[in-house]
Amino acid sequence: MHKLVTVVIASMLITFAWIDSSQATNGMDMEGYGPIAQSMGGASIARDNGTAAVINNPATLSLMPDGSNRLDIAIGILSPNIKSSAPGAPTAHSSADAFFMPALGWSARQGKWTYGLGVFGQGGMGTEYSATSFLALNSGDKVRSEVSVGRFIVPLSYQVNDKFAIAGSVDFLWAGMDLKMAMPASVGQQLIKGQPTLRLPKLGANDWMRVDFSNDSQFTGEATSYGVDVKVGATYAILENLRIGAMYHAQPELGDLDADNATISFGSSATGQQAGILSGKAKVRDFRWPALTGAGVAWDVNERLLLAFDFRYIFWKDAMEHMDVKFIADGGAGEVEFLLPQNWHDQAVYQFGASYKATDSLTLRGGYNYGKNPVPDALVNPLFPATTEHHITGGLGFKLSSGNSIDFSVIYVPENKVTNGDGITITHEQLNGQLMYSMYF
Repeated sequence: MHKLVTVVIASMLITFAWIDSSQATNGMDMEGYGPIAQSMGGASIARDNGTAAVINNPATLSLMPDGSNRLDIAIGILSPNIKSSAPGAPTAHSSADAFFMPALGWSARQGKWTYGLGVFGQGGMGTEYSATSFLALNSGDKVRSEVSVGRFIVPLSYQVNDKFAIAGSVDFLWAGMDLKMAMPASVGQQLIKGQPTLRLPKLGANDWMRVDFSNDSQFTGEATSYGVDVKVGATYAILENLRIGAMYHAQPELGDLDADNATISFGSSATGQQAGILSGKAKVRDFRWPALTGAGVAWDVNERLLLAFDFRYIFWKDAMEHMDVKFIADGGAGEVEFLLPQNWHDQAVYQFGASYKATDSLTLRGGYNYGKNPVPDALVNPLFPATTEHHITGGLGFKLSSGNSIDFSVIYVPENKVTNGDGITITHEQLNGQLMYSMYF
């Protein structure tokens, strides 16, 4: 047993290092965590969904049989197709079209207590457009963004009685961001917060301004920060075949994302000539991830058919009011701070799912997830198009033996189109999937 725990922890540390950013679909959150939940529209608050419970609702861990252990190893792929277009310019296609995300969880139940560990990518977003796209403003370099948030989760669930379970978890978070952003100089000057101490050149209507901090790492962004969060949850069996659940994720304080290698540069969009570049450090000030609450119901209609519904409410408004980027030039040359308005709305998410046990070995699943785009149309930035709304989900589970199974999910996200206040139209669709191997012992 001690050797098994050592292997599990070592595997989690490897997974922790590998998690990259995701192109999430309820704002910057995933539409579902783990293929069991994801294939059912994300519905998971009141039903057994494996060790993904640690991020969905840790109280469902108590649905495990007493004396059992479970190990889940998963890999997911998110494939966004994002395009941006403006009148008189060729359409720009984002080349950031494949994000791979591992996840790993282990849980064990002993009597009334269930405990474990889990590593999951929480969410994020990212795009990348070529240096020849209209979004680069003839600045000679590509423009891109990458935001990622991951969690290392330590849950504990307690079965109060035959009907009621309560749980909580402590989550250790890491966040990363890359940003390579070009903007018309006039726009950049309007976004400056307060009075900069960095001396900026005089820029005309046809000039550009860039802020860049980015690396080539598949593990983290150039700007990073860390934090701690807590979650609580509960389940209650109203009837033998009808269960309800509820959960709450607090808003973590991640502080500033710090980047040691940053530049700010200027030049002419007409000629492409660079007029100057300064090196320094960057801070994304007071970066936050939203609080989340939700409730769900799971109904075992009969021994083969299960229906589930979850409602989640994501508090984006408190977390995504603006993006505050501060540049500190090397050598004490001064500072300049940009305030990019976001003004996201809170988001209500509706998740419906069904599973059908076709045979003793095969379970079929399907679902639907809807969350209205939380980003105001006028403020949608082509680098941060978290705009999808509808999600059609499906998948299956196959029992290989009494101690092994695999689960698979596939998600189609139909195209959503918005036009922002600058007349740029952004379209966003996705095809995503997850595969998980589970071991029971």
